[in-house]
Amino acid sequence: MIQFLKNFQYDDSDDFDIYNKINSLKYSICYFYLHLSKYINTTIIKDFTIKTTKVPCRTNGFAIGKVPQNITYQIVKDSFTETWFFTCDKLVVLHIHKNDIDDFYNTWKTSCFYKFVIYKDLEEYYVVFCISHTSDQIRNYLNFLVSNNHDPRYLIFSCFLLNNNKTKISIDLEFVNYIRNMILNESTPVGFVVLNNNCNPTKPKRMQFYTTLGYGETNFDLDHLVKISLKLIKESVNLPVNYFI
Repeated sequence: MIQFLKNFQYDDSDDFDIYNKINSLKYSICYFYLHLSKYINTTIIKDFTIKTTKVPCRTNGFAIGKVPQNITYQIVKDSFTETWFFTCDKLVVLHIHKNDIDDFYNTWKTSCFYKFVIYKDLEEYYVVFCISHTSDQIRNYLNFLVSNNHDPRYLIFSCFLLNNNKTKISIDLEFVNYIRNMILNESTPVGFVVLNNNCNPTKPKRMQFYTTLGYGETNFDLDHLVKISLKLIKESVNLPVNYFI
């Protein structure tokens, strides 16, 4: 499983072809579902629900009242890699390689719709949190993640981080196209941040603030979740090292 994730990459010819990238990713998600997800062994250590700010409930564009929309987040441990995660299916989290962060910055720096907060994690990656929209408020969410250079290895893994214990069907790979929609519906990306440090012999630098990006309206519940994840990382320094990708 780890070897598959470490070796996954898009073809060079697909650098500017989002359609081909997404198809390649969907195929890999299906393959992972059928053959590799059984190796993920996660346990939910703690489960929390925060009461969010009440938001308008609309029908055909007209407000008909206000309803609370609570958000759940978890602390999850994967026994195979000894990795502890902060996870939240509503929080949009992108792990972007340092070579691609300038593209992301230039794409969204003048956005009046979205707002992001970005941290540099370790030496290779930037972690981007969307603090204006939840994941279910973004149309074509998978397309959004791929288009914005979310590391595909992390993206594939995130599809199985919370639902790896669901009953799996047994089927030959030749029939993947037939059941692809079912698999993709079962395999939804979730936002996550690794809490414990990796096995790098040098002490890694975690979550250094980089910038705030975009002029969208801040969702203070999402901003609060980001602060929770940063606090958990600081409190996890004594956990065993992880062997995550």
